[in-house]
Amino acid sequence: VEDTAIVVEDAVVIPLMGHPSREGEQAVIREVLSDHLEVMEMPQGAKMDGGDAIFFDDRYLLGRSTRTNAAGIAFFQEVAESRGFDSMVLDVPESTLHLTTVCSSPEPGVLIAAKGHMTPEQFTPLTDQGVEILWIPNAESYAANVIGFEGGSVMISADFPETKRVLQEAGYTTRSVDMEHIRAADGSLTCCSIFYQ
Repeated sequence: VEDTAIVVEDAVVIPLMGHPSREGEQAVIREVLSDHLEVMEMPQGAKMDGGDAIFFDDRYLLGRSTRTNAAGIAFFQEVAESRGFDSMVLDVPESTLHLTTVCSSPEPGVLIAAKGHMTPEQFTPLTDQGVEILWIPNAESYAANVIGFEGGSVMISADFPETKRVLQEAGYTTRSVDMEHIRAADGSLTCCSIFYQ
């Protein structure tokens, strides 16, 4: 469900999906969330998947990818800025589906990123502000998608030992989840949720 809606404070952006085969998935999510949030419909020509948006600290990291175009990013930025949030755009390589496929945050001030997909130079504006980047090997890039919890606990995909080691050495307690069936459908951990900041 992550791709179908992006919550921005008291509003929810309902995107036009980046692939035509997914158009229509938003209907039930819109219906549920419209009882609680102001619905912001993305205009025609603008495309965005929720997997290209990460709420990180006090801003949004936005992926420009094969599923999210410049018009989609511009519309989202207008909504975010109207509610006091800055954003930063990162180019996602064509080999990668979404930004969250290869980048996520276990806690404020820390990002996990997969080597070979993202580069240190892309994160320079963040590292200059003290953000720590935990790099995991390209061979385990799927495991860069994690969910962090208070108290230093991080949910990770099972069977990625190097990623588990990197996180544990950084002081996190890891909880592994078997993602075999979700992965078969091009999904990751965060795909199964919609985050409220």
